Amino acid sequence: MLENASLFKYLENQFGITNDLKSRSTAEASIVSSEIAEKLSIMPGEAIMILCNYMKDQEQNPAYISKEFIVGNRYTISF
Repeated sequence: MLENASLFKYLENQFGITNDLKSRSTAEASIVSSEIAEKLSIMPGEAIMILCNYMKDQEQNPAYISKEFIVGNRYTISF
């Protein structure tokens, strides 16, 4: 269980998988589709942020891939 823990530390400690510097993340402002809106309990056409992460291990194998849909009026992202 990873409650209150880091997935990346777990992968490193348990399997020796470390994040390669060529990993990438993207953030995109978008309008939610009907399919995703239903899952998020919002109306189609509302603003969302889509965060995508693609991490490779030290041997360039995919180790972690995610796509997160964040409802625009529910979160604040600080940089």
